[in-house]
Amino acid sequence: MSSQNEQSQIKMFGETIESMLEAIPDFYKNKPEMLIMYAMSILSDAQELAVRDSHELARCCINKAKYFMSESMNLIQESELRRRPQSNDELHLGIADIVVTGESGANPASISSALLDDESDPSKMAGVNAIETMILGHYSAGVNVMNTQYLAGLKSVLERIDKQDPEESALDSPGL
Repeated sequence: MSSQNEQSQIKMFGETIESMLEAIPDFYKNKPEMLIMYAMSILSDAQELAVRDSHELARCCINKAKYFMSESMNLIQESELRRRPQSNDELHLGIADIVVTGESGANPASISSALLDDESDPSKMAGVNAIETMILGHYSAGVNVMNTQYLAGLKSVLERIDKQDPEESALDSPGL
């Protein structure tokens, strides 16, 4: 690292970034929620220093806290990017051959499934179309539709639609 860069870091943080990172306990590293907690503890230090009129040290602590909050956000963004499919990928939900195509968090995306056939009754068609639209809306909004809890809920709703008596209104069904 250049001497000028080190001097800049020392002026900003009171030490180099390398020494700041070395000082972090292992259980805080690579965990965004723990880095935020670490930043909060640094902000508490800054408050105490400000009360004691150590304003320059308080400023350095605030800059350190901002650095660790920024690192936490970077870890969260990297995690989100790893979970989402890349542009124009197909995302197979593993239920009823449901496939979402397109980039998560962006429009347009599309959905296809094997939930309906030519002989599906109108109430089942309406239910399936509503569910597919909901999935597509969630996916386009960036919701992780591969989450196991999301998929369990989806499977439960689809089973309910599949068992629905065409003569019975969904609103008349027990449990709704």
